Amino acid sequence: METVHIALAAHTMLYLPVYVLLEEKHRLPNVQVKIVVADVGDFGAYDQLGGKANLCICDPMTVVRDAAENMLRPTKGVVVGALVNKVGLWAVTTPDTTLPVPKGDTFANYLRSRHRYDMGNVLTYDKSSTAGRVISFLNDHGDWTCVRYEVPFGTELEYLQRPYGEKERVPINMIVTCDLLGVVAAEAASQEDNGPRRILDFPTFLGDTLFTGIVADRAYLKSKEGVVTEVLRGIQQVLNDFYNVRDSDETFASIVADDPNLHPTVGPGKDINCRGHQVVTHCLNAFRIIKKDEVLAHTVRLDDPAHREGWNSAFTIWWGLRALGRITADDAFARACDINVAAEADPSPDEIRQRKRVEDRERLKRKAIDTIFGPTGIGAIITLIATVLAFRAATPEEWWWIWFVISCASVVVGGWILAQRWFSRDH
Repeated sequence: METVHIALAAHTMLYLPVYVLLEEKHRLPNVQVKIVVADVGDFGAYDQLGGKANLCICDPMTVVRDAAENMLRPTKGVVVGALVNKVGLWAVTTPDTTLPVPKGDTFANYLRSRHRYDMGNVLTYDKSSTAGRVISFLNDHGDWTCVRYEVPFGTELEYLQRPYGEKERVPINMIVTCDLLGVVAAEAASQEDNGPRRILDFPTFLGDTLFTGIVADRAYLKSKEGVVTEVLRGIQQVLNDFYNVRDSDETFASIVADDPNLHPTVGPGKDINCRGHQVVTHCLNAFRIIKKDEVLAHTVRLDDPAHREGWNSAFTIWWGLRALGRITADDAFARACDINVAAEADPSPDEIRQRKRVEDRERLKRKAIDTIFGPTGIGAIITLIATVLAFRAATPEEWWWIWFVISCASVVVGGWILAQRWFSRDH
């Protein structure tokens, strides 16, 4: 059995298919997946390719950066599939927030009706992260203005319970995080009017954006394409179940709730006092948000129109890449992506029909060859008739009726054998 080592940019619910494949091993009968490193960020996960990891789950723009920085050589990784086609970030308020919460409307619509709205102090990850890029993009392109404060990945929700700032308190209006489970748990745990509140959902605010991809080590893909295809096929099965199978939310929530790396925590080592069924409930509520907003991709195929649009959107958000190289979004897609692997893992109905036609033609070709040259085919009938004729030539004229009967019997038997082979069930 082949073992595929996977590096994760983070432990997050958005990587649900990977956790399901770890738990439900029957989905990959010939492949075993193993997480070798996680919570190292997008670039950290990408750097593991060719070393500890064969695949990584991360922002596909890491491959584009690799392409832009090294125009004369192939990238180390290849984007082979899509996993998250919305910006998987959520903004949650703190007790210090001064942001208005409009009645009867969403904060997203409130923002859209205003130009260059001042968001005040916003806490998120460092500027090189995907979240940092998103905030910079919104700052630079007129959607809002803010003062960004940065904290290490995984520590952002601590500041829902304690002030930010070592010497002087800095009032934070909102925290931008990818930890939807932590946000849902914090909202449920707070009984205060000024407690944490999910104020802005980036998946609906920004629309299709290829936020997370499945990236394969280029050398590994070349030698083990079938294995990579099988992993993508397993991921596609999980995505199909997530969107199409009734009550799949409950099943997947139970799987995620059992993973200690995903338990919702707020504060440095402080549990929010939820265990067992409460954790499952938080996971279930988070999955309902993910499903409603279609955050997870419906297909791993990179040539899906929504994913091509999502690629262009992600490239635009990362427009700082123009300083690294002279490539367009289409150039980057051509250099960084392989669309054939995911197409094999999730074929369209037309492709399935075309494959069936090709397989039928090949089967008929093999059948015809076997029928003509096989041991009981036409060749055998010809041989039998030739034997009868040779017998006729070697016998006296008065025995003509003997070879006539033998010839007729040969034709009948041979024809029956040929008909049985041609019209058999596997024809």
